[in-house]
Amino acid sequence: MLRSILRSGSDADVAKAVDYAKCIKLYPLSQAANPPATTFVDAINSVYDSTIPYDLRFFQSLDRIVQTEPWLPRDKLMIDMLKSIGIEKGKPFSPDAKSQVILNSAAREAHALLESRYEGIFTPPYFDISRWALPALPDYLKASQVASPIQTSIPSTVAVLFSLSPSSRPSISGKASSI
Repeated sequence: MLRSILRSGSDADVAKAVDYAKCIKLYPLSQAANPPATTFVDAINSVYDSTIPYDLRFFQSLDRIVQTEPWLPRDKLMIDMLKSIGIEKGKPFSPDAKSQVILNSAAREAHALLESRYEGIFTPPYFDISRWALPALPDYLKASQVASPIQTSIPSTVAVLFSLSPSSRPSISGKASSI
C-alpha cells in the first residue's frame, strides 16, 4: 500500500502522485532480470480498518501473517515465542477457552502499556526545531547507537541516521532531501 503526501488536494497534485506511484515497480528479486508488470489497485472505494484490535483478533491476524510470510534466520527467537502461544507455521491457531482469556488479557495489558508510554516514545525530538521523532523508546535508541552492524538488522543507511548524536544530526535549512 502506498500513501502519497500531497502538496494540496488539487486534481493536478493527485494526478502527479498517482503518476509517481505508478513508476514504482514491485517484484521478487529472483525476477529482477525479467520483472513482471506491477499491478496497481486503486483502493479509494475499499474499506480498510487499520486499527489494531487489542484482543484475540490481534493474535489471529498475527497467525495469518505467520502462515503467509516466509521466516528469515533473524526470526528464530520470535518463532519460538509465537510457538509457545500456539502460533506455528503450517499449523492451525485454535486456542482453547482458557488460552483465549489469557490472550485477550495480554492484548489489553499491551494496549494499556503502549498508551501509558506513547507520549514518551516521541521525546526527545529528532531535530530540536521540529516535532519529528523516532518512534522508539529512548533505551532502544541508546542501545542502537552502540550496536555493531552484525548485532542489528537495521539497514546501514537507516542505522547511520538513527545513530547520529544530537550535536551531529543534520540541520534543516529550507528543503528536506531524501537519501
